[in-house]
Amino acid sequence: MGENRKKRRKIGLIVFLTIVLLLSSFVLVAFTVFKVKNVIVEGNELYQDEAIRRLVLDNKYSWNSLYVYFRFRKGPKETVPFVDDMDVTLEKPDTLKVVVYEKGLIGYTLRETDGNYIYFDKDGFVIDISEDRAKSVPEIAGVNAYGADVFEKLEIPEKNLRCLLTLTQDLSKNNLDCEKITLQDDGNIFLTFGPIEVNMGQDEHLTEKMARLVQILPEITGKQGVLDLSTWSEETTDIIFSAYQ
Repeated sequence: MGENRKKRRKIGLIVFLTIVLLLSSFVLVAFTVFKVKNVIVEGNELYQDEAIRRLVLDNKYSWNSLYVYFRFRKGPKETVPFVDDMDVTLEKPDTLKVVVYEKGLIGYTLRETDGNYIYFDKDGFVIDISEDRAKSVPEIAGVNAYGADVFEKLEIPEKNLRCLLTLTQDLSKNNLDCEKITLQDDGNIFLTFGPIEVNMGQDEHLTEKMARLVQILPEITGKQGVLDLSTWSEETTDIIFSAYQ
């Protein structure tokens, strides 16, 4: 009986020491190998890479790549303006990869009362209010943003939202860098490309007008004036460019 008890104690001690050794080894590896040295950022257009890194490595434990990985894998998601989600993976023990899924912004409008930029999505909901202007989306003039707050919907008619969605999608598809989209009270739409104003007229045949704009714009680049597409239709194809004197 005594010998069996001694054997069990000896085996138990060996198992205990083995577990302690394994845990110690794991902790040692976690502290020495899983140190964040590189953060690869993909999918971001509105946020700079460094801003995303700061969001991911935002507390005193974030030096450890395992901690960051499991925090974003299992923990609650961070609420970040412009961002629907962030997927964090462990590429190497010292390298994290962050894939950013940004919200579908249509553009921004300048609120003159405080100088802030009001960013909103395709449904007219305010995504962010900032003192900084993003260059990747156009300014939308003719939108009332007075009193607007984050996550509230702007007072934009559904017809105008559909028009803006069509325009921004066509601009993006054709790689056209439009600085400003102006919605006038009379329903006319103007696009600004530096010193060139494009009168798109009413929200009819917008995609067809955009196709004509893609062909004409390279021919008038470097000039100043107004390109009038307002009367264009399949029956009336006249397009006039009035250069400034």
